[in-house]
Amino acid sequence: MATDRGADVVRRDGKAFARFQWESWSPHGWFDDAVFNAVAESLKNPDWPNMTLHSYRVLRYAELEKRQKSTFPLRPS
Repeated sequence: MATDRGADVVRRDGKAFARFQWESWSPHGWFDDAVFNAVAESLKNPDWPNMTLHSYRVLRYAELEKRQKSTFPLRPS
């Protein structure tokens, strides 16, 4: 999602993207098809792709900023 290619996948097939995320990151047996399909209805919201991408990018930027500050602390001259 940090690349244009990843963003295109989120925009083009949000349900498949979400399913992959759920299957990859969730504990085994946490959900079944009925639960996923019920939740996937919310992915039909036209704002979902942009909201998802924005959230991901903000969190990634915050992580990067934190890592940079710990690696390269700014010192007053």
